[in-house]
Amino acid sequence: MNKKILIIEDNRDIAELIIYHLEKEGYLVSWTENGEEALIILENMPFDLLILDLMLPRISGLEILSRLKSNFKYRAIPVIVESAKTEDADIIKSLEMGAEDYVTKPFRPKVLLARIKKVFERIDRSKNEILSFGHGEIIIDPSKREVSVHGSLINLTTIEFKILELLARNSNRVLTRDQMIDQIWNDKCQVTTRVIDVHVNYLRKKLNTTARFIRSIRGVGYIFRLETKQRDSY
Repeated sequence: MNKKILIIEDNRDIAELIIYHLEKEGYLVSWTENGEEALIILENMPFDLLILDLMLPRISGLEILSRLKSNFKYRAIPVIVESAKTEDADIIKSLEMGAEDYVTKPFRPKVLLARIKKVFERIDRSKNEILSFGHGEIIIDPSKREVSVHGSLINLTTIEFKILELLARNSNRVLTRDQMIDQIWNDKCQVTTRVIDVHVNYLRKKLNTTARFIRSIRGVGYIFRLETKQRDSY
């Protein structure tokens, strides 16, 4: 079945350019010029991915992103932000709020297509894959971006979820902070290693007793350890 993509972009020329290249690749494409209409469309039609401009009339792209990622009905829909804003702060905020990727204007259509394909490849790999640890103490569902601890869903930010998934997929392997930054932020902006520590601390608090799986390796990074045979330092 062909993937369905919704473009939320108020510049007609840019939207038509994206539509042309997406339809050439076989995607089913819908387009709206504003966020209010986008929310109505999403209520009535399912989509596999959204392409979202940040500078929209009436409701900003960030507000749309916030509403989507705070709603369990829509939070699993991947969002690629495309914007003329190139500051690190804008990129970081969009990614931390839940965007899957960030493309700066002007961009080449082939670059956007490559980013879209990468998102769908990741989703296809994780489809029907459930990660379970500690005899079900913590369960990670990558396709739905949900985490349950002792049977109860916990509310993680997108960055917290990405950190947990990355560590869990590399269980019993130490990841440096720089490696985690490259994997999670895709090297799109300048993120300090301190940012990783802050997000890990928030994540541990939400994981409660299962936070014991995430161990600090002093001066190096973190490990999702299933069998602890030695004492690691926090």
